[in-house]
Amino acid sequence: MENTASRVQPEVSPQISVFDGVLRKFSRRTNGGRFIPEIDGLRFIAIALVVAYHADGYVQVKFNLAPTSVIGEIVARLLAHGAFGVAFFFVISGFVLGLPFARHHLQGSPPVRLKPYFQRRLTRLEPPYILALILCYLGIVLVGHDPNLRLRHLFASIFYVHNVLYPSTGTVSPVAWSLEVEVQFYLLVPLLTRVYGIRSRWLRRGVFAAMGAGVPALQVIPFIGHLPWVTHSIIGTLQYFVAGLILVDVYVADWRDAPKSHVAWDIVWVVGWGVLGYLTEQTLVARLAYPVVTFILYIAAFRGPIVRRIIRSPLLTTIGGMCYSIYLLHYPIISLVGRVTARLVVHGSYLVTLVTQTAIYAAVILLICGGYFRLIEQPCMRSDWPSRLKSRILAGLGMAPRSVGQRG
Repeated sequence: MENTASRVQPEVSPQISVFDGVLRKFSRRTNGGRFIPEIDGLRFIAIALVVAYHADGYVQVKFNLAPTSVIGEIVARLLAHGAFGVAFFFVISGFVLGLPFARHHLQGSPPVRLKPYFQRRLTRLEPPYILALILCYLGIVLVGHDPNLRLRHLFASIFYVHNVLYPSTGTVSPVAWSLEVEVQFYLLVPLLTRVYGIRSRWLRRGVFAAMGAGVPALQVIPFIGHLPWVTHSIIGTLQYFVAGLILVDVYVADWRDAPKSHVAWDIVWVVGWGVLGYLTEQTLVARLAYPVVTFILYIAAFRGPIVRRIIRSPLLTTIGGMCYSIYLLHYPIISLVGRVTARLVVHGSYLVTLVTQTAIYAAVILLICGGYFRLIEQPCMRSDWPSRLKSRILAGLGMAPRSVGQRG
């Protein structure tokens, strides 16, 4: 496993050194120095899909532009699948959260203590999330974009119950629905990962596979599948988290943290993306196939020498490490920037407008979200930040605890 510092390349020129130094400042901090570059590279792909999906939707709806050429229709069809970037995040969450539990059961590492596990979720994720929701709420109120918005919607999102209480997918932040699902998964992880205690690898993977197949079957039952909150809950998404849990099993038990590369997996990567382009989630077969194909793509990302080299690049992994900040803020940024850049619309040209607008959105998103990451999210990655903040507050009030040996 690679440490963040090992990504720094030998100094070749001042330009490379400066660029590398910037990437270092924006690198994601990891617990215990553990860093799996493929995961952050996959995070980049996931957030790129989501941002491209929302940029395309904004251009088509707000600018009243639709593809009129064959190439435009192909591009629009591909970008329409960008919403599945959220499913990619669910697979990553299954992998990341399942990893310490799998190491305990399969490699004999110390057991995961649940109190620090849940505390870490709170201290790491809540401050950026709550602040982003408040900013979105204030922005909507000031602009007057939604006259039906109420303070109760903000608190419902803060406490992760908006999907259940209201039929919409996030009155304050349209992307917050997936974070509510993530919280539901966090609560289930200690229970689901007990499957790693099964000694037979094929039996435990069979149990996981049964979970992943059983949930999509529930989703097509009329009484259950038609409930408005089911799609945006763990019932509608568990199969993706399970794919991540199985990927952990393979990573720890089969690969022993060191997957071997083969060029055939680069071919699988290309073919897999082609298959995803033709899948929808409207049928049971598609609901079963999509997490399977996604799982295979993740295997290819770890084992394909070419794709692995690309997604492990410092630029992609650094942006991927900032994906939480980008995910929280990219939607309102697109909306605000789009109001200003509407004059750049080339009337009748969907493709030119899409490329132009998306390039501007991406630049502003990286600028603003990069700052948000540095100021808000990155400090929260330190597990001891609450105690450090308390010490600073006490010091500012002249109440700092005396150092050892200090006399009164």
